[in-house]
Amino acid sequence: EAYDNLGSLFIDLWRFYEARATYDEVLLMERSPLAHTGKGISLLKLREYREAILCFNYALGLDSNYMPAHNNKGLALDETRKSQQAIECFEEVIRLAPLSVSGYYNKGVALYHLNKCQQAIEPFDVAIELDPTLRKAYNQKGLSLRCLKRYKEAIACYDKVI
Repeated sequence: EAYDNLGSLFIDLWRFYEARATYDEVLLMERSPLAHTGKGISLLKLREYREAILCFNYALGLDSNYMPAHNNKGLALDETRKSQQAIECFEEVIRLAPLSVSGYYNKGVALYHLNKCQQAIEPFDVAIELDPTLRKAYNQKGLSLRCLKRYKEAIACYDKVI
């Protein structure tokens, strides 16, 4: 457990190479969804997306309901422009944790990346309803509204961020 905590601390400190090495040590001792996900997050931050996705898949093989693995796998997929697959991950996050702000926010971002601007607004609205202080959700909603040429509404969103 101390190794998991150390790996997590390295991620918080943006020391991703050290986090990856720490999780490698953890995985020599035990294979757990937490350790695979921790290593995957460090790889995601290092922009090693393919390897990160493998780690998240290992975690999900051990526990198919492990929400952090679904969420981070979705982030990695979206970074590789596999946004439709990412949306499936975020929908699983929402199924597992219906009050997950990150699930709704990330789903909205992935929809926006697919140029589904109208569809992206709803998940941003839910994320904002769950956390009215989530500035990035207002910003992303503003981008979606701008994409739809709904400029006054976009400005109102940006005003909440500024």
